[in-house]
Amino acid sequence: MMTAYILVSLLLAVQPTAPPKQAVVETAAGTFIIDLDPEAAPNQVAYFMKLAQQGAYDGTTFHRVVK
Repeated sequence: MMTAYILVSLLLAVQPTAPPKQAVVETAAGTFIIDLDPEAAPNQVAYFMKLAQQGAYDGTTFHRVVK
């Protein structure tokens, strides 16, 4: 009985994780993926995704490149 209780408790404690939010960026130099972290920056991720879905970044250039 105790084993069943522990097993059920462990199963209930495991929460499925949501798939990571990602942005796929296509450039003339190639394609890359940006991992977004809505837990760390929920407002910024939501705003970035809104702008991306509206096409705000289409045809723009990078203003800063770090090597």
